[in-house]
Amino acid sequence: MLIHSFTIEVLSPTRTNWRFYEAIEDSLEAVQSHVYCIRKAFPDFAVRAIDSANGQIVSMLKGQYADD
Repeated sequence: MLIHSFTIEVLSPTRTNWRFYEAIEDSLEAVQSHVYCIRKAFPDFAVRAIDSANGQIVSMLKGQYADD
């Protein structure tokens, strides 16, 4: 199991900029599961995980009211 560093960010329906939520070190599968749990807790928010090594978005779930 490969462990990577990720940054979790959230976007509320009333904001235009992503906000830092937390940093996490875990496997990609665990981080994707964590993003899903955050999204369930905050259904109106979009949530994404970014690989800290290369800046690539590895998981993203849009908010309930996202228009794009």
